[in-house]
Amino acid sequence: MKYFIFILVNCVLSFVCLVGTLEVQAAEKQSSELNAYDPFADYSEFENTAEEQENINFFQTGRFLTLGAIGGAQFFTLNMANIHYPGAYFGGYLNYFFDLQFAIQFAITGSVHHTYYNSGNNSFIGSTSLININVDFKYFLDKNLFHRSLEWFQPFLFVGIMNANQTTRATVTNQGGHKEDSGFGVNLGVGTEFHWLKKIHFGVQYIFHFVTLRHEAIPFSLTTSDENGNQMSGNIRPYGDWMTVSLLLGVNF
Repeated sequence: MKYFIFILVNCVLSFVCLVGTLEVQAAEKQSSELNAYDPFADYSEFENTAEEQENINFFQTGRFLTLGAIGGAQFFTLNMANIHYPGAYFGGYLNYFFDLQFAIQFAITGSVHHTYYNSGNNSFIGSTSLININVDFKYFLDKNLFHRSLEWFQPFLFVGIMNANQTTRATVTNQGGHKEDSGFGVNLGVGTEFHWLKKIHFGVQYIFHFVTLRHEAIPFSLTTSDENGNQMSGNIRPYGDWMTVSLLLGVNF
């Protein structure tokens, strides 16, 4: 009887060990099958999941449009600085966001400057106005690059093109005159935004405008308003670029 019980216990233990071994082998086989590369599998579903998560994040925390106002000062370089004084810079802009960091900006800006130049024979005294149409591509730096205490800090870089229109009205030797010019340029800028409320932000930006006007290589001159329309010329060529420092106030949508 003892031998029978001993044999029965050994059989049961052997059976248990066999079942455990088979289960381990089955689990290892299943794990290897899951980790194996399947050339016929559609892995795009995982990419779609990540893309969907990005879209959800954009809808929850991003913005589609920003409508804002610009106000600041504009300065000139080279010979233009000898003719036109720094003046007020103002305008408005509209941003359209493609994602959390990339946007395109449409802006219309203007500035008014006091104009004075004494060429020896003629003295030009008056004012100059500029109207610019700008299209810029704006890139906002990732907030994760900064310490958590600077989450309110949102710096950006941008580059774009502009169409510039210049109108000068001045008096030359007691005669009124005017000058019109236009050209194209490239904008390079840097700035930052500070979010005040969920839908309102303010900021500051600096832009350098590389501009080429049609008549910048011609000596500065005005067409007088008398019946003859004479040209009153100086001896300086009005070439140069300009730069702006401005404040921003915008509303997010």
